[in-house]
Amino acid sequence: MRSEKKTLKSLETLRIFAAIAVVFSHAGMFSIPFINAFLGVHRFLGAIGVDVFFIVSGYVMYLSASSASVGCEGAARFLLNRVLRIFPLYLIVTGLWLVIELNAGVHFEMQYIVESLLLLPSKVGIQQKDPIVYLGWTLRFELYFYLLVSLGIALKSRLVFPITGIVVSFVIWLFNGYYFGAPIVLEFIGGFLLAFFMSRKPDYVVSSWRDFVGFFVSLGLLILASMGKDFGYDSGGIYTDVPRMWIVYQDKLPVVRCVAWGVPALMLVYFSIRLEDKWNWPFAKLGKYTFSLYLLQVFTNPLAESFQASMSDTWAFICGLGLLFVLTYASYTYFEKPILKTTLYRLKAGSKS
Repeated sequence: MRSEKKTLKSLETLRIFAAIAVVFSHAGMFSIPFINAFLGVHRFLGAIGVDVFFIVSGYVMYLSASSASVGCEGAARFLLNRVLRIFPLYLIVTGLWLVIELNAGVHFEMQYIVESLLLLPSKVGIQQKDPIVYLGWTLRFELYFYLLVSLGIALKSRLVFPITGIVVSFVIWLFNGYYFGAPIVLEFIGGFLLAFFMSRKPDYVVSSWRDFVGFFVSLGLLILASMGKDFGYDSGGIYTDVPRMWIVYQDKLPVVRCVAWGVPALMLVYFSIRLEDKWNWPFAKLGKYTFSLYLLQVFTNPLAESFQASMSDTWAFICGLGLLFVLTYASYTYFEKPILKTTLYRLKAGSKS
């Protein structure tokens, strides 16, 4: 069986490319001739990278939960580890962005600020609202899944409880629009179950040419699927009040997100893992920068947009991307990495005491 402690290079590679794809998806304010020729003006693809994230997260969470000690103490250590991977950087980014917005004259209700900081759902009327740092909407679902997995560890039901919790949440969403039951949460189950079944395959199962074909077919399907829109369409009252849960093709064909984007993402993750030992995965070392890259674009995207006044859109986008890479490296090296080292040290010390 695969070791739970092993870092899969294939998944690290998918993570960093998914993050870059999301960055590209937020670059629609740039008019780049090469892109326009294929997609039209102010249109970028890449939002589907979030779905790859969620499948990968489900996979990794199963491996992490499998190696965690069952019971309340093990659950607390597991949850603390996950929380400290998210909140320190997220809170700093949110705080800085909040200061920028307040200085620009934007007003926020105190309740909304608190909800944003704690990654709790926010509503305007019946419509769910993103956190102050809009990228935090994905972290809400991540944190919810972490909580379910932690409860599963505490209750000595590491497989059944998280899956049951997601399914029950989804059923509640069907009837009353429960935020954390929105269809995208089913993607966590996809990754979770994929890890469950693949971890039971012996290492002597050798990849074949079919896995190479499957990888490129799933990649092609992922690109085709990403042509749909997860925002910017007229809901006409037929879509959920939780944003981005439907993918609309040709502005008239809605497909629920976990099917339209979740299925090809699941296929890509599966075949990537099958090819884990067949490829070198040279970009795997960049996977550790994923979280900083994902969050810090909230600063660099507006800066890149401001560059348009003095240079072409193409160069403005390139400069913004370069700045994002520099900030990402600094953030991980001087902030994320020290926190992770301290966390791991304390968790190991706690497990020995």
